[in-house]
Amino acid sequence: NLTEVILPSKLQRIGIDVNITTNYDSRTWIWGADTGSLLFENCPQLKSVYFRGYLPPMVNRPWLDLDRSDFKYGKNLTIYVPQETIKTYQNVPEWEYLSSYMVGCQYSDIGVAPKYLSEDYSIDGRVHTIQRATVGKGIDLVVLGDAFSDREILDGIYREWCDKSVNAIFSEEPYKSHKEYFNIHLVDVVSMTEGYDDEYCRPAFGSYVIANRCGGNDFKVLDYVNKVITEEQFDQAIISVLINTDAYAGTCYIYPPHPSFHNGWAISYSACNSDNEKFEGIIKHEVAGHCFAKLADEYAYEH
Repeated sequence: NLTEVILPSKLQRIGIDVNITTNYDSRTWIWGADTGSLLFENCPQLKSVYFRGYLPPMVNRPWLDLDRSDFKYGKNLTIYVPQETIKTYQNVPEWEYLSSYMVGCQYSDIGVAPKYLSEDYSIDGRVHTIQRATVGKGIDLVVLGDAFSDREILDGIYREWCDKSVNAIFSEEPYKSHKEYFNIHLVDVVSMTEGYDDEYCRPAFGSYVIANRCGGNDFKVLDYVNKVITEEQFDQAIISVLINTDAYAGTCYIYPPHPSFHNGWAISYSACNSDNEKFEGIIKHEVAGHCFAKLADEYAYEH
């Protein structure tokens, strides 16, 4: 019998959970499983949904893999989104299936719109294979970026950082002498916003930097990696995510083998430090040392 929903302006994440009492912070909204796998799928009486935030909420993974081509809501449903950012709502992959229900609304009490929002998502997920192995079966290196906008990809900034990271790996032995054993792939990933300097920040992988550590949504990263290689190849691949922020931070997440899913795979996150020497050091440490070689940290300190 739900007829109207008003979502708060500071909402950042939205998703489904079988337990509606799950404890999330105020920026996350969870709906019960009985409303359907897609947002309000089983709410035929729903007439109005108001999104009051300039940025579309990030979406939990469940509906991204569903076939939405034949799905239809009630004929009278209208989704009101801020007029200034309606194109963003309509073009973001998680929300584009609802675009025909969206109309722009002039909210007068939600502050100033973001400086820049991506509009061209046609390049999202585009794969560039810049090298094929000439020796052996080929070890896959997959490089992706987060918090890069469409214009930073189209202007070549994204590619520049990807190339710098690849060059850093293969400037070090034994990678330098064995480059011909690698397949090297770059995947374009469009974020709604660029960098982390604006009060609005919506990286595609939900990446974050805290002190010298960083991370993101590993499973969403794997969705993009799957555009290049199969799930069965994840275990043997090098997966490197570059975070578009000038920080000295890097973290690699190494997963233990799982009897039903995988033999153990790893994803590294590295900040795009403006100091070339520091950036190369982060890449060599996280990607070459941890992600590929699966080496643990080892430090020497003077006392």
